Amino acid sequence: MTKIVPSKPPLPAERSSVGAYLASIGQGSRRGMLTALKAALAILTDRETGDIPDAEVPGWDWHSLGPAEIAAIKSRLAERFSPAYGNKVLAAIKGVLRSSWRLGLISRDEYARAVDLKPIRGKRLPAGRELTPGELAALLNTCQADPSPAGPRDAALFGMGAYAGLRIAEAAGLSVSDYDLEAKSLRIVGKGSKERLVFVNGGTSDALEDWLSLRGAEFGPLFCPVDKGGTIRHSSISTTALQKVLAKRQRQSGVANFTWHDLRRTCIGEDLDAGVDLATVQAKVGHSDPRTTARYDRRGARAQIEAAAKRHMPYSRRAQE
Repeated sequence: MTKIVPSKPPLPAERSSVGAYLASIGQGSRRGMLTALKAALAILTDRETGDIPDAEVPGWDWHSLGPAEIAAIKSRLAERFSPAYGNKVLAAIKGVLRSSWRLGLISRDEYARAVDLKPIRGKRLPAGRELTPGELAALLNTCQADPSPAGPRDAALFGMGAYAGLRIAEAAGLSVSDYDLEAKSLRIVGKGSKERLVFVNGGTSDALEDWLSLRGAEFGPLFCPVDKGGTIRHSSISTTALQKVLAKRQRQSGVANFTWHDLRRTCIGEDLDAGVDLATVQAKVGHSDPRTTARYDRRGARAQIEAAAKRHMPYSRRAQE
C-alpha cells in the first residue's frame, strides 16, 4: 500500500496540536481518541495500529494534512472499519486540525478545506452481546461467595455496569463523595465533562454499601484495589484492573466471555424491555444522541422473531440415516 506523504515538515513535539486537542476533551475520552489517531497514523504510514507507540502520535505533522490526504484516509477507513469507528477517527483528525488552527500552524482557510468532507455512510449492529439474567446471577453468586472485600466490591462494580449503565472509565473515576447514601444516587462525570445523576436500585446499593462498610468512608476513590491477602489499598483503580476483575469473575462463574460494554448494553436493553422510556434511558447512560440509545433497543428484533414464527414454509427435513 502506498504511503500518504505529508507536504510540510514535522512539527516539534512541544508544539503538538495533539496534546492541545486531547486536553480539550473529557479525560474518559482521551484514550479512545488517541487510539483513533493511531489508526489514522497507521494508514498514513502503512503500518498496523498496534505497532505505533503512543509517544509517536503527538510528534507527527498532523498540520500537513490537506483535503487530498484526508479523503484518502476516509476511503481506507471505509474499507477497514465500521462507519461508526471510521467517523470517530475522522472526528479525532478534525479535532487535531482545529487545534492546529488555534495554535497558528495552519490558516483558517486551510482548516476549513481540510475538514470539508461528508461522514462515512452506513450502519452496523452494535458490537458485543447481552448477558442473560442467569449469567448475571452466576456472576453475582460468585462475588457473594468470596469472603474477601473483593466480593462486595466486585458485586457493586457489576451493579455499576449492568444496572446503573456506567461506562468503565466512569466507574473507575468515581469518588466516595460522588455517592449520596440517602438519595441512593451517584454523580457521574461523563464524556465532555457532562455531569448526570444516576440512581441505583436496592441490590446495587446494598452491594455498594457492603463495600463501603469495608473500605471506609474516608475521602478518595470509591473503588480501590484489593490485594491477594484481602487488604484494601486506598488508591485509584484503573480501567485495565477493572477489565481483569471481569475476566476473573467470568472464569470463576463459567460465564462466556464478555466486556464491560456488554454490561452497559445489557442495562440499556433490560431498561427498555421493562418499559422505561427512551429519553430516560438516554439520560441515565449519558448518550448525547437518542439514536445511539435506540441502537440497543432489542424489542424490534423480538417482534421480528415473533413475526417470522407466524408463517411456515412447507418443507420437511429429510430423514437422517
